[in-house]
Order: sequence, then C-alpha cells, then structure tokens
Amino acid sequence: NITYENKLYDLCLQYIKMMLSDYPKTEYAEDAIYYMSNIYMEKNQFDDAVKGYEQVVNMTTKKELKESISAKLITDYYNKGDYANAMKWTDKLPPSSMKTLWIGLVYMKTGKQNDALKRFESIANDADNGDKALFYIGDYYFDKKQYEKARSYYSKVIEFSVSEFKDDAALKSAYSYENEGNYQKAVVMLMRIKLLYENSSLQEIATLKIAEDYEKLNDIDNAYKYYIDFYNKYKNSQYYSGMVERIVIYYLNKQDSKSAAPYYEELMKLNKERADVYKKYFN
Repeated sequence: NITYENKLYDLCLQYIKMMLSDYPKTEYAEDAIYYMSNIYMEKNQFDDAVKGYEQVVNMTTKKELKESISAKLITDYYNKGDYANAMKWTDKLPPSSMKTLWIGLVYMKTGKQNDALKRFESIANDADNGDKALFYIGDYYFDKKQYEKARSYYSKVIEFSVSEFKDDAALKSAYSYENEGNYQKAVVMLMRIKLLYENSSLQEIATLKIAEDYEKLNDIDNAYKYYIDFYNKYKNSQYYSGMVERIVIYYLNKQDSKSAAPYYEELMKLNKERADVYKKYFN
C-alpha cells in the first residue's frame, strides 16, 4: 500500500508479483490483482490492465467492485472508439439506468440512433441519469439542426433539481440560438451560466460568447464590459490576445488612442503581427 500510494509503481508491481507467486491462494489475491491492474492503467499498459480486471471480476463476490471495474473499462473503451468492447463490458452491468445510458451512447456511435433515443427516453425521468439522457437527446437534435427541439430537451436538463449538465445545456441552448441568428436569446442563456453557475468550467467561454454576441447585436458598450471582464479574469486563455485586440479596436473606434495605448503595447508583446495592423494610430 505504501509503494502504491506513493506512486512507486514499478516497485509495487514487483512486490505484488512476488506475493502472488509465493502465495497464489492468498486471501489478498483479489485486492493485489486489482491494484496491479490499476498500476497498468497508470502506466498506459491497457491490455495488461484489462486482463487483470477480468480476473478480478471473475473471482470477486463484491457487486460494487464488479460494477466499478465495468464502468471504468466501458469509459476507456468508449473514449478509444472501441464500441464492441464497450458494449461487452456494458453487458456485465446489472440492469440499471446507468447500463441503459451506456447502451444508448454506444448505439449513437454505431448507427443505431433510433434505438439509442428509445433507450434515453426510457430513463428520462430517472433521478440519477435522466438529465444525461435528456442532454444526449438534445445533442442528437442539435446535430440535426433541429434547434427548437434540441432546446426542449436542454430545458428539461436545466429544470432538473440537481444536474452537472445544467451549464452544458445552457451553453448548447445558446449555441442553438446563435445558429439561428438570435443573439439576444443567446446572451440570456449565456448569462445563466455567468450568474447561476459561478463554479462552472464554462465561465470562460460564456464570457467570451457574451462579448461576441453583444458585438453582433451592435451593443458595443456591453460588449466592452465583457471584453474587460474576460481580460481581467482569463489571462492564460488561448483567446486572451484576441480579447486584448478587441479592446484596442473599441477605443480606436471611439477615437481614444490614449486609452487604447496600454492594450496596444500588450498586444505587441502577445502578437506583433496583429498589433502592427494598428501601428499607424500610435505614431
């Protein structure tokens, strides 16, 4: 345990293999193989990890451990695009809304969209996974450019009492409005993220999109407000230099080169090629 907790994986593997060799029938074999499989996952030795996990699933009587291993491997296979093996491990799960959700996700990726939608609809009211199912149905219609229908499902996600998908649903709703050219309603959905989901990882993109949408609405002063908000909060963002440039443009359009100057100087350091476009205003 000490070597495992301190991530001394090679040494830990030596100890585990030694123990299993010397005491093949030890009562700790199940735990040892499980830890060994976890180490193989950490070392990106996926095939070795799977062999170990299969051993544990076949030998354990612990329902939660079986489900935990199955969920781990389903996720990994799914993310790798190996949907056959994702389904194989999904079949090992007992009947549950989570199993239904995974079957639906695999069906979506393997050309069985109608079957997937039926699976998702069947758990739409489930307290644990209904929000996810509704979100994925929304995504299906979003990809089909049926934006109003997509929003009808995203809104149900937002209405869930507890859901980690609320901010995602709000963002996708905003995107759907943008795709329809309705930037005012897009701003309303993005503001929901800003005001209601303060700890959301989508705060950055929401701030950026609000600024852009106000710009498209020709509400430049409100756009500027969110340029500055972004500028102050997200200095490590990949979009930061673009936001600095927008602030430069804002002041130049107001014929206020004095206020634009410090942002222009910063832009020179971030992206000289873009800054040179405005060089004539600062000579």
